[in-house]
Amino acid sequence: MTDQQERLFNTYGCGCRCLIKLSELHGRPITKAAFLARFLPKYGKLWGEQIGGTITSTLIDIARELEICTHADTRTDLSKIREIASKDCSGIIVTTDREVSEDGTTHPLFHCRLFRGFREDSQWALWEPYQNGEERDAVCYPDEYFRLCLAHFLVFHKVVPAAASA
Repeated sequence: MTDQQERLFNTYGCGCRCLIKLSELHGRPITKAAFLARFLPKYGKLWGEQIGGTITSTLIDIARELEICTHADTRTDLSKIREIASKDCSGIIVTTDREVSEDGTTHPLFHCRLFRGFREDSQWALWEPYQNGEERDAVCYPDEYFRLCLAHFLVFHKVVPAAASA
């Protein structure tokens, strides 16, 4: 991975970085360099200059290849996501279409974060990748934040095949 590729991947690859983190959480760590070596040949034309910047269907394809899921769906209903998150799912990427400034104004910003759980006060705890390459875990948000940011949720499911009967 070149310095330029890493800079572009950090800038545009928040969804892919969430998959890297999720793969790590599933006990199958993969570095950014290994991720790019594996997926850049396949998705490089889609990514173009925005290395790692991708669409939902590609995130699902990559998640399958990383064995994070067998299938996925998208949702926008916060109460439904709370219900799904309390059951068996193999991960949730939270995608927002806009950001809210401290003064309450909104501006367009497509960003992905990884759901990590709910806090006692019912706030959402997320792992966040930043464009400078840094990351932060357990960043908390209330439901209202996701309404303002037009959040949608990519929910990964993994069906484990039933054991063959003898």
